[in-house]
Parts: sequence; structure tokens; C-alpha cells
Amino acid sequence: MQLRHIAVEDGPDGLQTVVLNRPDRLNAFDERMAAELEWALLGLAKDASVRAVRLTGAGSAFCAGADQKRDIEAEGKEAYFEGDAPASLQQRLNRCVALLAGLSVPTIATVRGTAVGVGFNLALACDLRVAAESGRFGQVYSRIGLCIDGGGSYFLPRLVGVAKALELTLLGEIFDAAKAEELGLLTRFVTDDDFEEEVTAFVAALAAGPTIALSCSKRAILDGLSSSLDAALRAEEEFQARVYQTFDKAEGRAAFLEKRPPKFEGR
Repeated sequence: MQLRHIAVEDGPDGLQTVVLNRPDRLNAFDERMAAELEWALLGLAKDASVRAVRLTGAGSAFCAGADQKRDIEAEGKEAYFEGDAPASLQQRLNRCVALLAGLSVPTIATVRGTAVGVGFNLALACDLRVAAESGRFGQVYSRIGLCIDGGGSYFLPRLVGVAKALELTLLGEIFDAAKAEELGLLTRFVTDDDFEEEVTAFVAALAAGPTIALSCSKRAILDGLSSSLDAALRAEEEFQARVYQTFDKAEGRAAFLEKRPPKFEGR
């Protein structure tokens, strides 16, 4: 597929970086970007060599929401890749969010500049979020007469609570990265000057981790949100039994006993 609005970059230790790539439009989300993002995520989900996924934006912004200047009348009429199902931007967005949230490996959104509307919710769909001090967030739908979408109604109240999620959504406030950290939305908050260095080290550490163990922990926590204690305990037991058979578990124990850093291989 000829990528124009998305870029996919290989990194060390199975790290894959997905770049929202319309910097001239502050990476505003349109139908082609949605189709390309879906295509990229489908590929990553099938690739056993992937150990972590970073989602970021090109240029000065993460994503300024849906492109309000797009040709709405033309939506849903084009297939962009083999097997693509033409659909509205909303339907394409939903497929992207489901794929992103469903990836088994750790996912990290790294945000510099604007991340509002769809952009904010794509970041929320990731497991972790790192933002520069220039980061700006907001559920801005009410400002243009729309309701929340992109999974925001699911992710936001789980992160900040129902009352704060309603406040942020109904008022459409745009807030900075310092407040995002205060609300518990961020894993890391760093200065713009240190952003690339901090992000590089952070995502590299995740990619070099014990991939299967991290994936099992991720699944256990997310599934545990809607399960009973007994079900969660049974799931942990099953996941742990799987992890015990991995190379990385043996390497982790050996490294502990030998008092050296482990060298995980993601298997």
C-alpha cells in the first residue's frame, strides 16, 4: 500500500513506530489516514516480531482531531487496500481504535503539541502516554456541535472517573500537559528539550522487555476490569503457567541469580 498519511518505522528490539503524517494539517484525521492506520495496525497485529508499538505525530502536533475541511460527501466510496471495507470516517475510526486497543504488545502514545478530539482518544487507546510540556489535550467535540467518539466514552472515565470525564467532555476544555499529568492521564511528562531523549529511552526499555510476560500482564489487567476476583485469579494462574515456559522467564531468573541485567528476547 502506498502510504501518504501514515508512516511506519522500524526500531531496535522489535519496536515499531506509527507516525500520523499530515504535518501541514496538524495530522488532522481523514478517511485516508484512517484507512492507512487500519492497514498498519492489521499488519502489526499479525507480526510476531513486534515487541512494542509507539504512536506519534509528525511535526509540531500529535493530532488535531478529525479534519473538518475534508469532503464528507465523498466518504465511504473508496477502498484503499486489498480487503478494505469502504466506510464512513466514524466506522473507520472505530476499527482503528479497536485494533490499537487490542494489540497484545505494549503501546505508547508520545505527544507533542495538539492532541484533541480524535487525537486525544487515539492517545487514550494506548496503554501508556508520554507528553512534552507543549502537549495540549481536549475533548473538543461540544465546541463544534458533536458528541464524543473514538473510544473516549470508554477510556476517559476509566482513567479520570465519571465526574471528571463528564466535565472535560461537556465543557470541551483544552488543557496542558501539566494538568493531564495531574489528572492521571500521563505516564511521563517531560520538557520539550528532553522529549526525544526521554521518549527514546522509555520506548526502548519497553521494547527490550519480556514481551510475552508484558502482554500477559496487560491482558490480565484489562480483562480484570470486567471480571470477578475468582476469574482474575484463574486468569493470572493461566497466564503465569504460559510465561513459565518462555525463554525470557529463564533468562530473568538466571540474570537475577548471576546479579546481571537480563537480556530478554521476546520469546
